[in-house]
Amino acid sequence: MLYKRDGSKFYWYKFMYKGKWHGGSTKTSVKRKAETVQDDVRARLRRIELGLEDPNPQPVVEIPTFADYSKNWLDVHTKVNCKHSTYRLNKQILEDHLSPIFGRKKLDEISRADVEAFIAHMVGKRQKATVRNIVAVLRGILSRAVRDEIITTNRASNLGRFQKETSARANAKRIVPLTPVEVKTVLEAAERRDFVLYVFLLTAVLTGMRAGELFGLQWGDIDRVNKCIHVKRSVSRRRIETPKNHMQRRIDMADDLLSVLETLRARRKENWFKQGEPMPEWVFCTEDGNFVNEYNFRSRKFYPLITKAKLRRFRIHDLRHTYASIMLQNGESLTYVKEQMGHHSIQITVDTYGHLIPGANRAAANRLGTSIFNAQSVDQKAVGVGKS
Repeated sequence: MLYKRDGSKFYWYKFMYKGKWHGGSTKTSVKRKAETVQDDVRARLRRIELGLEDPNPQPVVEIPTFADYSKNWLDVHTKVNCKHSTYRLNKQILEDHLSPIFGRKKLDEISRADVEAFIAHMVGKRQKATVRNIVAVLRGILSRAVRDEIITTNRASNLGRFQKETSARANAKRIVPLTPVEVKTVLEAAERRDFVLYVFLLTAVLTGMRAGELFGLQWGDIDRVNKCIHVKRSVSRRRIETPKNHMQRRIDMADDLLSVLETLRARRKENWFKQGEPMPEWVFCTEDGNFVNEYNFRSRKFYPLITKAKLRRFRIHDLRHTYASIMLQNGESLTYVKEQMGHHSIQITVDTYGHLIPGANRAAANRLGTSIFNAQSVDQKAVGVGKS
């Protein structure tokens, strides 16, 4: 029978089947449709009785599209577990490269052939290191889908030779550090143009700090007693974050750099004292005492300086490469350089800067030759002893 409960606009059904009452809402206010729902329930009970239907069917899992799942991955995983700069990069990769190709496909429809075709297309347009970063995002999304038991296989993993060359090795091929003459030229030009800019560039060359770490440097991070800098934060796109890899570190500081920083500190303190305001905590700051906007710094100060000095165009990050190059050419160990630069592993240091070690290959060849000739000398002595 059909009836309406008080306060309900829907019809409800109730009937006896095999000595047991069955009832529920039809979720419709149209009586004819309600009768159809009731008949369907009776028919299902009959099919279950005959063994034609599972009384407890498993719910059908709807496979999401790549676009829907990647949005969830971005908002739930990347936004929560990664730095904001990583979140922005992943979002850009999804919007510019992955979603236009895979967005409408369901996750289980993405085949290895699709991934390989995508890579082949991208390699023709982008550098291999860039393509690896794009594929890494795709692989991360599909790995999480495997973990969530939505798909069984990650079609973007185990791609063979394409993954073998690390991004560090690829970058090493493009690294062209500044020569000592170029460093001297740019520092002299900066000192004449802007003392704060001079101190910034000198700190970059003598510490190997990343640009964001320099923008995030505060006076309290400089240990004048132990002559070192404690890297505690980074500034990226006007956001304060932890340093790369979330690793704080200590960098040894040259006496000359400490002296220049002290000069800047004294001038800064005097200027703000005249204004009746406390000195800002940022070492490199704007006129109103806030941390620097890196885009404005590059476009309004750094690149105009290079143009004025008539130097080849280079990035702030190339000063970090220059630091590593000079340190290694001076005979410092890879382990020490790795610690000072804050690399996650020494493998990154070796892959990126190992080729800059002067005479490393010749020294290895000479050591091999020495070992062989020394071994021959021992054999000859042994022969001499036997004759006597």
